[in-house]
Amino acid sequence: MNYPKFIILLAVLFWALNAGAQDCSPLSPTSSGAGILAGLLGDDAEGIDGACQLASGADYYAVEVEYKGYDDEEHRLIGQLLDANHHEIPGCERVVVSLKNKPTSAKLNFAFDAAAKDFVVANVPVRYLKVVIVEGDDPLSDLNIGGISLTGTSAEYRVEHTFKTGKTEEGLSSSNVTVSVNLSPVGRARTIKQ
Repeated sequence: MNYPKFIILLAVLFWALNAGAQDCSPLSPTSSGAGILAGLLGDDAEGIDGACQLASGADYYAVEVEYKGYDDEEHRLIGQLLDANHHEIPGCERVVVSLKNKPTSAKLNFAFDAAAKDFVVANVPVRYLKVVIVEGDDPLSDLNIGGISLTGTSAEYRVEHTFKTGKTEEGLSSSNVTVSVNLSPVGRARTIKQ
């Protein structure tokens, strides 16, 4: 066999197998598990396997979440970005995706709207991604106790991202502020002559 042709054939085969594959940086999990009620009634064949960052920018963040056991249309995936205190990021809405025709993974595209709040900072740090899979018509899906979902399966991942508000540090600093103050002498300072 001619080795150069064989090497070219292997290179083409490798390229074909990886064509269309998107770079996806895995996110580190911080916690996962079933909700309080889902843990009692849930199925061990279901779960969230992982998440990875697809893309990010000053006003967007995209991830792909992998899961198993939710190959019907009755489930939905809810994702939200959180700050260091596990509070929702102002100006960044939750993303809800139906799992219909998505047997193993779903993409979540978060958009940041700096105009949604009058920010006094130039940067808004994002530290966590929380994802929950619930049944489509579950009225308890929005309820949680101390950050733990009552129903569904949830997972939380560590994120290192910063949204930009469009404000500059110079425009936010107090060094550009001039304050006029009228001074009047007090006590013995009144009797000092110039």
